[in-house]
Amino acid sequence: MAKKKTSKVWIGLFVIVGSVIGVGSIVWLGASKVFEGGKPYVAYFDESIQGLHPDSIVKLRGVNVGRVERIGVEPDTAMVEVVMKLNVDERLREGLCAELKLAGLTGMVYIDLDRKREGETLETPPPGRNPAYPLIPSRPSRAKQFLDRMESATAHLDRTFRQTDRLLAGGSVDQVLSSTRDTIVEARATLHGVRTELDAMKLRETSGQAQRLLESLETDSRRISSDLKETTGNLRQVSENLEGLVERIQADPSEILFSSAPPPRPRPEVTP
Repeated sequence: MAKKKTSKVWIGLFVIVGSVIGVGSIVWLGASKVFEGGKPYVAYFDESIQGLHPDSIVKLRGVNVGRVERIGVEPDTAMVEVVMKLNVDERLREGLCAELKLAGLTGMVYIDLDRKREGETLETPPPGRNPAYPLIPSRPSRAKQFLDRMESATAHLDRTFRQTDRLLAGGSVDQVLSSTRDTIVEARATLHGVRTELDAMKLRETSGQAQRLLESLETDSRRISSDLKETTGNLRQVSENLEGLVERIQADPSEILFSSAPPPRPRPEVTP
């Protein structure tokens, strides 16, 4: 009987101590957020912030200096407004800018603060918007910079392909090649007319060199025509590959790190 009473006492003490520890932890965590230092600041991002959420870490060159308070979207411009609570000196804040960065391979995102670079273009509040807190401008993340470069390269290739396609469709290349072949034929006729005189002057070697030169020109004209058609096909394939890559990365930026290589596209047949 005494053993049963002792067991109940220990169980009761264990429950009481556990409850006190749990309540104390909750109170301590809540108080730490209420009384923690720092001032609110705001930054605007013109890109996806997938992986960033309230309480995400804010770092200054790798050192934790605050956390994200809340996140919102501007209804007129769709820019993302991020309010942060930071422990940084006001004089230091004036030279800082914010950038979204991945936290390893977890897919989580944090805000990294760093010095502004001379001459770089930074994101600022939408026109007519007066932030309620001191502003920290933002720079595009590396993922956005990569996408912008890919889109620019794709657009450049697309323009090049269109120009080449118009050139081929308009017959300009064929006209030049045809004119070159006509010139070669005329030159052959002229060469045939003077060959007798060249032979009489014992300049057969010169005549042979001229003949070989004309044959080389004709061969080169055929090769140039074939190369242009092959280049057009290659440009079309590269443009399609880049457009597909940009679409996939825009849909899921983490694919830059985690995706496997796509299957090769079939090469278009080139008719010389």
